Amino acid sequence: MNNQSPIYCENGLQYTLNEEGAFIYRYEGDVEKLVIPDTLGGKPVIGLLARSLANTKATPNPYIREIDYESINRLKLKEIMLPETLQSIGEEAFGGLGTLEKLAIPESVTVIHGFAFRGCHALKHIRLPKQIRGIGAYSFYNCLQLEEVIIPEGVTYIGRYAFENCRSLKRIHLPDSVKSIDEDAFYESGLVSFTFPPEVRSIERCMFSGCKDLEEVILPEQVTSIAINVFEQCSSLKRIRIPASLENIGNPVVVGIPGSGKKSPNGWEKNVFSNCESLESFDVDPDNRLLSSQDGVLYSKDKTMLILYPQGRKEEVFSIPEGVTVLTSSSFYNNPYLKEVYLPNSLREIKDNVFAKCVNLKKAVPPSSLTSIGTGAYSFCANLEEFPMPSSLNHIGEKAFIGCDRFEHLIFPDSLNVRLLYICSMENLKTVRIPLGVQYIGALSGCPKLEEVDIAEGHPRYVMEDGMLFEMEPGKKRILLRLLQSDKREVFRIPDNIRRIQRGAFNGCGFRKVFFPDKMKLVPDAFENCTNLETIHFPASLRAIDTLAFSGCTALKKLVLPDGLEEVGNYTFAGCTGLESVELPASLRNFGVSLFQGCTGLTDVYLRGGARTWCRRNVIRKRRTNFPDQAVFRYK
Repeated sequence: MNNQSPIYCENGLQYTLNEEGAFIYRYEGDVEKLVIPDTLGGKPVIGLLARSLANTKATPNPYIREIDYESINRLKLKEIMLPETLQSIGEEAFGGLGTLEKLAIPESVTVIHGFAFRGCHALKHIRLPKQIRGIGAYSFYNCLQLEEVIIPEGVTYIGRYAFENCRSLKRIHLPDSVKSIDEDAFYESGLVSFTFPPEVRSIERCMFSGCKDLEEVILPEQVTSIAINVFEQCSSLKRIRIPASLENIGNPVVVGIPGSGKKSPNGWEKNVFSNCESLESFDVDPDNRLLSSQDGVLYSKDKTMLILYPQGRKEEVFSIPEGVTVLTSSSFYNNPYLKEVYLPNSLREIKDNVFAKCVNLKKAVPPSSLTSIGTGAYSFCANLEEFPMPSSLNHIGEKAFIGCDRFEHLIFPDSLNVRLLYICSMENLKTVRIPLGVQYIGALSGCPKLEEVDIAEGHPRYVMEDGMLFEMEPGKKRILLRLLQSDKREVFRIPDNIRRIQRGAFNGCGFRKVFFPDKMKLVPDAFENCTNLETIHFPASLRAIDTLAFSGCTALKKLVLPDGLEEVGNYTFAGCTGLESVELPASLRNFGVSLFQGCTGLTDVYLRGGARTWCRRNVIRKRRTNFPDQAVFRYK
């Protein structure tokens, strides 16, 4: 419709006209029952425009042929009868109509666009007309009480998110004509069981993700692929049968087939069945060319790759069969029962996140044949005991052992050759040995008992001195990367001969006083949660303090920022609950937001330079810097 078309009014109905007929624009009235007339302005009523009716009860007339986008959104109707001549239901036609309980769609309708019934919370039953060929995206999204949908033969596709969050929908029958079901179609719905139509070839990503009541799924015999996270968080699913046709689970490249030319993947990158905490077994058709199962565990056909160990198996001990050379990504992820896993002598590679979050795992001794451990492979295995690394190991991914709190020693072998190695969040770690093959070290934070970092002699980049880890740059310039958290000094003087301080270098350290070198211009985000820090001696050369630099330093009581300081970042002193007084220099021009957020003890703020200086700049704003209400400003 032309936005410049004149608007007419008749009996409370506002409408516009064109050559074909009348379109209702809005209804302004207070009757309980609204009869939409056949004609308005001498022309047949053929459409309802977006949000045209509200708080009304409509009676259909034979001239309405199409409901435009959002045409009756915001109505308070409980029942709607549509005319037998209606051909199309536009996008979001009934969207948000939370009171709608009953709707009869005439057989004349051939198209139902996406979002059509979005948010019709009270709608329980609906029969779709025989002539439609598809269900658009989000069509029944968030229809919380929808229990039954009758879908006719002839429908060929189901759009994405079509039945998302339909929590009362326990079962749905799809006709054999359906060939395509898009991603997230039943996301977080109430389905208990589901049978695929026989012509469906691929199961798209997250199709049943979050369906916590889903107990049974029957896969079609012709299915060839299952995308990532299809059954994620289907916590009631107990078993699944994999047909002979399936070639691909969560990864476009599948396990090698003799004579096929296909190569093995870098792991099944996403776990299709992640957080299926009741899943007990896989049953693979013996005729499947790529996959097999043994005792309910999913393997490649030749059993050289263990693909997935069911999360719902309650055994505490599992022995991986000899012949397995690769554990694919996330294959044991988040298993709460396993305590011991015996790795075979044939094992060469542990992919990403294989044992991540196996919180009760205590023992998984690597064999001498192991050459590679992937990123996060043992992350957050809080009860895993010492992990003796074989001399054959030449690769360890980032954060492979993060959160392994029982580790006391990490002795990486000389054979290791990696670009980046993270060592962090290991509460009991005392010693670490870094070989020459490690190019970069990440973090070293969250290790409060770390006493020794043994850097291999002759390492081209790193050196340990006086409890500090330094990175060397060309020309013998040094970057201070980390002070070990176990350092016992109460007074700490940052060395003069450094170019800069790495972010997080002192986070969580226990010193009470810190002195900066005379020429330092920037204090980085490096002192978070130094809860014993009481006094900071800033240099006269300082020009900026970075975001979050001293946040959480709860023992800090008095803060005197030096003359010449120009900029302070966001949240720099947030959470310094012991802070009582602050003195700010006249040179300060740029304030970060929430600078003193949570400084509940702050009462005195001294401003050097006089009222005229500060008022002209207008940089002090309680809202942005979060000075507490009790803070008193004084000029000094």
